[in-house]
Amino acid sequence: MVKRKPFLKPPNKPMSSRYLRDRWAAFVGQDKRGMMTIEGVPIDAIINEYGTPLYVMVESEIRSRLRRFKKVLGPTVSLQYAVKCNSNLEILRIAREEGFELDCSSVGELILGLLADFHPKQLTFTNLYKTQNDIHFAAKIGVQSITADSMEEIENIARTAK
Repeated sequence: MVKRKPFLKPPNKPMSSRYLRDRWAAFVGQDKRGMMTIEGVPIDAIINEYGTPLYVMVESEIRSRLRRFKKVLGPTVSLQYAVKCNSNLEILRIAREEGFELDCSSVGELILGLLADFHPKQLTFTNLYKTQNDIHFAAKIGVQSITADSMEEIENIARTAK
């Protein structure tokens, strides 16, 4: 790994409240040097390790939000995470581990679901403009369901799925 020269200097003053919102308080802070931290890791260390630009996702926060969503809707509702929201494989794996199924809008998203270790029966194909190849692929892998938007589409899905 290449070590980058640090380009962030710790500020000599407290961080602006703009960066310390209440909803981030569980994972964003400031170290004794005045450097912003995410889950206790200083931003300059993260940048030195991974470079920029960079998206930092906090697993504990993702899990917490998924669990809250599940708790509000109760155990009788089957929940699906929409892959189009964020198709990062680790996010998808977290959703699977938290008991979610997947709402997939493309063949690519179906493939990502399989790569994230979902069973085909945990995938729903919801694309509005499905080609026969798309329908054939979804049926061939054994998705839970394919959304249909008209009687003609139901007939097309039935023909293709045979």
